[in-house]
Amino acid sequence: MRANGLLEKDITTNGSALNSNLPLEEKILLEKSLDFVSEKDQKGPTTDLFFHELIEKETRPKKYFELVVGFLGFLYFIITLPLYSLIIFVTSGRPIFETSQFVGYRGKKLTRYFYRIHKTSDPTQTTLVGKFLKITGLYKLPNFLNILNGSMGLVGPSPLSVNNSEHLNKKFTDFYKRFATKPGIIGIKNGNSWDLDQNAESLNHNLKLELKYLVYPTLKKDFQVISGNFEDRVLK
Repeated sequence: MRANGLLEKDITTNGSALNSNLPLEEKILLEKSLDFVSEKDQKGPTTDLFFHELIEKETRPKKYFELVVGFLGFLYFIITLPLYSLIIFVTSGRPIFETSQFVGYRGKKLTRYFYRIHKTSDPTQTTLVGKFLKITGLYKLPNFLNILNGSMGLVGPSPLSVNNSEHLNKKFTDFYKRFATKPGIIGIKNGNSWDLDQNAESLNHNLKLELKYLVYPTLKKDFQVISGNFEDRVLK
């Protein structure tokens, strides 16, 4: 992946991407608008081809594994829903769920649900039960609804808000490529990998990790991400 300065140099020295000898991936980069690419705007032939090729590279074992885990996760969510709902209601009242808007495949704006972990009187404060749900990751259980409806995957690029996506898409010319696959409940890099307070080098590192994953998404890579070994494997 190239930085903006190198891309500008390529445009100057090579002329139009269509007339250059650059590989398809670089042509897509050069032709892509620096503005946020929403789902309805991604109609160009090279962009369509890029997204189509990537989504077709998902292996069958990965798809089947995701379906099985998605179903089991959803089943566990349904079985435990009355219990967790009751605990949240008794300890901190309503609502039971929180919602979050995120940018999904091809820039589509979607909604995902969580068990509420914050106080209704102060959204910056976490409830006692919420702390447990967050530490264990159980607050994400409603996300399995997104796996079943096809808007999210088990493993994939971290889901980002519209504002953060717009900001980072203007900052990095190849950032739009991460929308070539579904965001994952489990992000490629654990932790808050897209904290905008990070420096440009750290953010670019996070982007490279995500792009290395989605160029050829496999079940093996999913296991590496889940076990926390993907970054070490990539950097070897």
